[in-house]
Amino acid sequence: ELVAKSQNNNEAFEQMLSNLYNSAATSKVMGMENVWAKLAEDYIFVKKISWIDSTLYSSLLAEYSLIEQNRLGMVAQDMLLRTIDGDSIHTGEITADYTLLYFYSTNCSHCDREMGELKKDFFPKYKDKGLKVITVNTGTDIEAWKNFMGNHEMEGEGWHNLFDPNFSSQYWLKFDVSATPSLSFLDKEKRILAKKIDLKNLEVYLSRILK
Repeated sequence: ELVAKSQNNNEAFEQMLSNLYNSAATSKVMGMENVWAKLAEDYIFVKKISWIDSTLYSSLLAEYSLIEQNRLGMVAQDMLLRTIDGDSIHTGEITADYTLLYFYSTNCSHCDREMGELKKDFFPKYKDKGLKVITVNTGTDIEAWKNFMGNHEMEGEGWHNLFDPNFSSQYWLKFDVSATPSLSFLDKEKRILAKKIDLKNLEVYLSRILK
């Protein structure tokens, strides 16, 4: 509303749009990407703004493309992935009250530590709340994957281990997986409730929504 009201004054418009966009883009608060994405959609990408040159425009567009499909409140994109036995499965077909979509790499030390917490502590605590876990291995080494799953006992009801050996699902764009581990927490309708946080902060969030 503030940006819209400032459009009749070029200086006010520039200051209002720039300040609000930059504030949201640099915020550490989960979900603030929705603010700068909305500003980009409504103003930057549809209007010729004199102070945004082609280089900056391309940079903003590239940054936007990473979150275009995975912002908070959006329904998570479906992915066709494979099990270690070669079977195919659509993530959208896995029904659950809550789904933790967890991307990891077998050679990531942080993933190794957190997977232990996820399997032994986090999952048992929330399994009775209707939680299911979908882990997505971002690598292609089958033996490394088997060893990783064996070390962390990644099996059992409510637990799905998948990967994309041909990189055909474009999971990195659908869920902004630029580094691992990376997680998205989904509700029954597969809407994204939380993302880009660790298990400790996810527990803080869950303490507020699960009673």
